[in-house]
Formats: sequence, structure tokens, C-alpha cells
Amino acid sequence: MSQVPLPGFTLGTHRIDPPLVLAPMAGITDLPFRRICRRYGIGLTVTEMIASRAVDKAVEKKGTLPFIGKKGDATLYG
Repeated sequence: MSQVPLPGFTLGTHRIDPPLVLAPMAGITDLPFRRICRRYGIGLTVTEMIASRAVDKAVEKKGTLPFIGKKGDATLYG
């Protein structure tokens, strides 16, 4: 059985290739998990959903959103 590569797609100005997207899953898609998925070929990963109140409190305390990550891999608020 031969494998046929799937064509990538464009999301705004970003090219997603390979065309595999990891869905946000609360309690699962933290930064280490997303990095593992990227290593195994996911084209786009997204962070788990967070409460807007938590973001608001972080901005209130520090004046900015906390940001952790590197090129193509980031986490907002923890």
C-alpha cells in the first residue's frame, strides 16, 4: 500500500503543512504534549482552553499576558 501525502493548507498568512491539526483538549494539550505532537508531525497545535477570568487576573497583576515558548510553540498563561 503506497502513501499519498496530503496537501497542506493556508490559514490566513500561515502555511499549515502537514495538514494535521491537534484539537484543544482541556487538561491534555499542555506545552509538553504539544511539543511531542509537533515532533511526530502535527502541522498545527493549539493550547487548551482557558478561562477568560484567569487571563484577566494575570493582566491585572502583571500588566501583560504571560508568554512561554519559542518560535512556533507558545503558551499563554501557564
